[in-house]
Amino acid sequence: MAIKQMIIIPIYWGEWWVPALGNSYNWAEVNGILQAVVGGRYMDCLNQYGLGRGFVSKTYVYPVDPPDSGFSDYMRDYLFRFAINQGHVGAPDDYDLATQQPFYCLIVKPGIEHLLDPSLAPDVNTGAYHYPFLQQYWDGGTWNGQVCWVKGDSTSSGTVQRLLHEMAEAYAPSEISDQCQGQGTVVVDGITVPQYWSVADERCCPPPDLDWPAPPRHLLPQTVLATVVQIVFGVIGDGGGLGRIGRVPVPVDPWGWLSKSQLDVTFVRAKAAVELQFREDYKAQSEAVAFLSEFRSLLELGNAER
Repeated sequence: MAIKQMIIIPIYWGEWWVPALGNSYNWAEVNGILQAVVGGRYMDCLNQYGLGRGFVSKTYVYPVDPPDSGFSDYMRDYLFRFAINQGHVGAPDDYDLATQQPFYCLIVKPGIEHLLDPSLAPDVNTGAYHYPFLQQYWDGGTWNGQVCWVKGDSTSSGTVQRLLHEMAEAYAPSEISDQCQGQGTVVVDGITVPQYWSVADERCCPPPDLDWPAPPRHLLPQTVLATVVQIVFGVIGDGGGLGRIGRVPVPVDPWGWLSKSQLDVTFVRAKAAVELQFREDYKAQSEAVAFLSEFRSLLELGNAER
C-alpha cells in the first residue's frame, strides 16, 4: 500500500484565535503542537492505513466570530468554501494527491456549539466530527477526501486531541479512535495524545514514551559534517566519478574535480547514503542533507573557476 503524507489544513473560526488578543491559547500554539504530532511517531502506526508523517499546511484565521448561539451546517459549509475558493488555504489540486493526503479542519473558537440539522438544537455531546469533503466546498474538479470540524476546547491540548481523534479515523476503517477511547490518553514525543486501534499490532497505538526506546543522542554538528565529507569521497572512490582508460572504468581523480555528469551521479548516491546514515536522528539528517547541498555548490564553483 502506498503511504501518503498527512497534510493538516487548519481553518480557525473567530478573532479569538489571534495571538495579539492574549487569550489562554491561540492558533499558532495549536499549529505548533499539531506539527510536532503529525511529523512524529504518532503517525507511524497509521502507515498500515496508507497514512504517514506529514506537516501542517497553509493556515487561515477567519476574523469574524461565530454566533454565540452556535453554528449550523450551512455556516460551516460557507467557511470551508470561502477559505478554499478565496485562496486562503490550498485547494485539493494544489497538493500532489498521489503522495499527499489533505485534511481540512475547521476549528471553532471555544464555547460555541454545533447546531444539529434540522432542529438547530445545540449538539453538546460532540466535540468534533469528520465526514466526506462536499463538492460544493470547491470550485475545482472532483476530489474524494475528508474534512472535520472541531469545537475549541478550554486548552490547546484538548483541542489538538479532538482533531487527532478525527484525523486518525478520517482515512481508516472501523472508527479506530473510538475503539481506544476508553484507554485514555498517552504521552508520545512529549505530547499528550489519544490512541487509535492498530489492526496490524492488535492493540491501541502508538505506545507511550515510557514504552518506547529513548531517541538517540543528537550528534554534534562537527561529527555530522565530517561524516558527510567521508560519505562523499567514499562514493567518489567507489565509482561516483568514473572515467575509462580503454575499456577499464577507473575513479576520476577522487580528490580533484569532476565533470557535471560525474558530479550528478556522485551526489545522487551520496544523498541516499546520508539519509540512510542518519535515519534515526532527523535533526542530524536535516543538517547533513543541507551541508551536502552546500558542499556540492562549492565543488561546482571550483569547477567553474578551474
